[in-house]
Amino acid sequence: MATTIRRDALNYTSLNLTADPATSAGIPLRLAAGACVLVESVSGAGSVTFYCKEDRDSTDSFRLVDATGSPIVQNIQAGVAFPIPTETFAATFVTLVCNSGTAVIRYSAKG
Repeated sequence: MATTIRRDALNYTSLNLTADPATSAGIPLRLAAGACVLVESVSGAGSVTFYCKEDRDSTDSFRLVDATGSPIVQNIQAGVAFPIPTETFAATFVTLVCNSGTAVIRYSAKG
């Protein structure tokens, strides 16, 4: 029997991002093989830093870093989309935290 891999795009409603990992909304990546973030609006934020959590309700968050130990940071602006960095795919749940201010995003995850 052949194995079939099914990849469905999952589109979600708007998520609010803040400068605090505890209150910034996040993206479940447990079953995702890729994701894209669409920036709807920005108020005072110029970038986001990626954090991981065990799940949406976890109060513990950990800043994600790349192989060199540098934080994973993405510049943002309204009306622009970007892929979730591949370094985040090992995380179960990824939270995007604004450098300052707030932002509103939508995302699409494929799994």
